[in-house]
Amino acid sequence: MKELKKYLVAGLLTICFLSSAQAQDYRGDVNLNGFEFEIGDWVKLYYYLLGQETITSAALQETDINYDDKPASMADFVFFLRVIFGSWPPVAGPVYPVLFNPYDLLAGQFQNANPGDVVNFPIHFRNFQSAGALSFNVRFDPNQVSLLDIDTVSSRLSFWDRQGDLNFVQGAGQLFMFAFCEQCMDVSDVYSKVVPPGQGMVLNLKFQVSGSAPVNTLLPIEFITEENLGHYNAYANTQDPSRLIIPSVFSAGIYTGTPAAGDVYTDGKLNVIDIVYLANYVFKGFLAPNPYGLGDLDSSGKITLVDVMLLVNQIY
Repeated sequence: MKELKKYLVAGLLTICFLSSAQAQDYRGDVNLNGFEFEIGDWVKLYYYLLGQETITSAALQETDINYDDKPASMADFVFFLRVIFGSWPPVAGPVYPVLFNPYDLLAGQFQNANPGDVVNFPIHFRNFQSAGALSFNVRFDPNQVSLLDIDTVSSRLSFWDRQGDLNFVQGAGQLFMFAFCEQCMDVSDVYSKVVPPGQGMVLNLKFQVSGSAPVNTLLPIEFITEENLGHYNAYANTQDPSRLIIPSVFSAGIYTGTPAAGDVYTDGKLNVIDIVYLANYVFKGFLAPNPYGLGDLDSSGKITLVDVMLLVNQIY
């Protein structure tokens, strides 16, 4: 593994540090050999997140080194490296509780295609704090859509280009992504290559719609969480050594047909959820309807509150 020698040296220094503080009861003994924060503990967590290792419930508890009751999260993952590098001391209790920020957002963007088509499905991320690590998990029906490719070119993660920065775990109808900035683990370099506050695409997923997919149907691509596997839709900031931030999520999908004007949720129906979606875009300015014209009901070239009122009148 790249940088392994540096990790091993740092791990030896960490063992010396911890041995001088035996009175504290730390987590971090993922391989359950009686020693916390060894490089082997981090490697075991890394391969667990990749789906290549299984660990016991006792070992899973040991991964929750920031005591936020979210084991094997990105905050634990990067904090492990910071402790191993000697950049931060370990903690022996809850110091960095999970932050639930509804204004942060992970979201898919609706697309429409015909059965048999190949279609791009972008994942967007809005964050109000700098992100040194990010993970998300999406699920889809493998009988209806197949994942062909994953692209980060021209995305907000394109500079995370070192070996191991971006990690993708694919299963039947599921994709888990976890990414981190290894250079940000050192306290002297904590802001290098972070994802700064902002919004935009972080990943583009290329799907092929099955030729037998039903027409005029929304094929969902949904964000899901599996805490027992470390599959969180969340990010770890760089302002705190070990804090997990859980944003709002907005699942979307691929509509097999041509949606009607006003059907900005692209599910083949006009209802209150279309009003909420359109109003949210007008007032918050994020994730425009796709195609844009679905929400431009007065054909003015710009979606405004007038279009929201027209949609309300159209539905009611």
